[in-house]
Amino acid sequence: MTKRLTFGPARSAAELEAQARNEPLAFNTPYDSCVIAKDRPGWLDRNHFIWERVYQDPGGAAVHGYAVIGGDDGVDGYVIYTQDAVGHYPGAAGRYPYGIKVRDVQVRDSAAARRVLAFFSACRSLARDVTWHGALDDHLLLQVPEIGTEISVPETWMLRIVDVHAALGQRGYPPRTSARLDFEVTDDVVAGNRGRWVLEVDRRAGKVSRTTRKAGRNTLRLDIRALASLYTGHLSARRLADLDLIEGSSTSLNVAERLFAGPQPSMPDYF
Repeated sequence: MTKRLTFGPARSAAELEAQARNEPLAFNTPYDSCVIAKDRPGWLDRNHFIWERVYQDPGGAAVHGYAVIGGDDGVDGYVIYTQDAVGHYPGAAGRYPYGIKVRDVQVRDSAAARRVLAFFSACRSLARDVTWHGALDDHLLLQVPEIGTEISVPETWMLRIVDVHAALGQRGYPPRTSARLDFEVTDDVVAGNRGRWVLEVDRRAGKVSRTTRKAGRNTLRLDIRALASLYTGHLSARRLADLDLIEGSSTSLNVAERLFAGPQPSMPDYF
């Protein structure tokens, strides 16, 4: 099926926010839809406060936005950005009036990604470069036709599990997976996390319970920090074992690999 995409007109920050709040075709539809944010580990369930951070620049700079409209299907992509002053780019005075700093960019598919990249390309005579926060498997990055991007500030975000029972019990797991994992956690801060646990997974749902049974050869042993990396998918069980951050038999490591398999976490929001 051929879909004709058009690039919408520029809007101010106030107009963008009003559209997202009041119109049936909300500007934030691509992010909130299940095909984007819901399926990306680590992405925020954005509330009103987070969306205000997107639409409003704390320094008072004008916020602009474009939308890729996909006919009757709604918004297929968008980019919200500011124009940074040329002073941020030494040596660029007289050639580039500004650089594009993206506050948020989301696309539903490759066609929308290519249209957003075409918009960036159309600004090349005025903008020195375009910067945005994204994952290593960022849709835009993978659509760039030639080498023209660089990762300038690689950062990993931090996560601390404060409730093992709630965190593992509410986490999603791979479909068609049924397994049981015995593990023992050490935590030098939260006493309620310490001790022996059993995680039983059946078709995406996990059940967590305490156990007083003696640890066996297939009991996984790790501290709360290693558990956070495993929980988020940042590091696999075998990678953690290579780093001496987790102890377990080959069987227990294989089970942990299956249960916590998935794409690495990322987060397009920066704060």
